[in-house]
Amino acid sequence: MKEVIENIKKTLLDAIFPSAKLSNQIIKYGTTEIKKPNDWCDENTIVMFDYGDKQAKSLIWELKYKNNTAAAEVLAEAMREELIGAASDWAIFDNFQKPVLLPVPLSKKKLAKRGYNQTEILVRQIVRIDDGKNFEADFDVLKKVKETKDQSSLKTKTARLKNLRDCFKVTAPEKIQDRNIIIIDDVITTGATLGEIRKTLKRAGAGKIKAIAVAH
Repeated sequence: MKEVIENIKKTLLDAIFPSAKLSNQIIKYGTTEIKKPNDWCDENTIVMFDYGDKQAKSLIWELKYKNNTAAAEVLAEAMREELIGAASDWAIFDNFQKPVLLPVPLSKKKLAKRGYNQTEILVRQIVRIDDGKNFEADFDVLKKVKETKDQSSLKTKTARLKNLRDCFKVTAPEKIQDRNIIIIDDVITTGATLGEIRKTLKRAGAGKIKAIAVAH
């Protein structure tokens, strides 16, 4: 019965998000035509695309729910190019040197259910494409240690902040002591998750913290 329900769910979602055709077009022609967000103004967080754009939503869907390697490569390449451009400015104006990339972690339960962490896939692809020239990554230093409700299900800022409180943990503070960090995320809604991660990293002794997400 569970398998039948999952198949029905997948069919309905594929009907709502007819992503394969769009993703194939983007994979072939690149991301230059995808709409940029016009309502994001956090100077420490780069957002690549507008989540309302069908092409952006298609790529995220392929990455997040289908583990589409080609979609991950396209997004990682675009993110790497954006980060290289931003990093040169950050180095000059913020003394932001030798950053380490950290994916937003999933809880054990969610990771077991999905089988992979889409933000970790993005980080691995960025580092692979970069070939060690600009970025390094750590996949173990930041963990999600508490199960939380989906942020989208919570209607108020207070509820979202309470939901995330103390849900992340730095496992080895010495690895990020005074290190500059770039957090990698797929979708930002309110920024509450990034805010909680920043707070956790700062308490553990991290240096300056930037972030980049695929869409908002």
